[in-house]
Amino acid sequence: MINSSLLTTIGVTNMRVMHFIFILFCSTTLLFAETIHFKKNSWNFVGFQNNINITKDPFLNSSRSQIVWTYENNSWNAFSSVSTIDNKLRENNFKRISKIKSSQGVWVFSNVAYNYIQTKAIAISKAITTSGWNLISSPNGTEIDAKQITNAQIVFVYRDNSWFAHFNNNSYNPYNILDTIKGTEAYWTYIADENLDSSNNSKAISFPSLISDIAPPQPSI
Repeated sequence: MINSSLLTTIGVTNMRVMHFIFILFCSTTLLFAETIHFKKNSWNFVGFQNNINITKDPFLNSSRSQIVWTYENNSWNAFSSVSTIDNKLRENNFKRISKIKSSQGVWVFSNVAYNYIQTKAIAISKAITTSGWNLISSPNGTEIDAKQITNAQIVFVYRDNSWFAHFNNNSYNPYNILDTIKGTEAYWTYIADENLDSSNNSKAISFPSLISDIAPPQPSI
């Protein structure tokens, strides 16, 4: 015959185990770890789901990354921990980046190949966009179907040294076909100004070119 006190002990232990599993389950559904793979001596077109203090984060030290570019409010902004590059940026009056915002798209030129792991609390949100060009990324680190970005005329992704594009107005697409945007990828969108003639098409759209010998890749449209 089984001792009743033993049954009680087993019952309490099982409850504690179940409680631990419940807490673990809740934690894993609230948090996720995400790895961004940076390629050596390459431009990396990436997005972060955390706000990043650009002067303190280890991925931006000079032994890893030479320069970072963002595009916000119709302006190119940059940061470099390499003094000679930083001086050149200041001479050309580029605004210095102090923080990378969640769901912002970023260009990073990496000196070495490395993995950057970030942990992010899942939140239901979306990237903020305005009319014109937007350099953004997935706010939740989830994949995006390019066809679902219905408010944009054009969507661009730079992947494996090539441009991929999706055009919502069914115009001719000379680029690789873009179907899905990865959760760690940055992407460009062009959103037409509703106050302008709705007959404007992608052929009349000019890309916000960056004239610099340290500029990232840019599509020619």
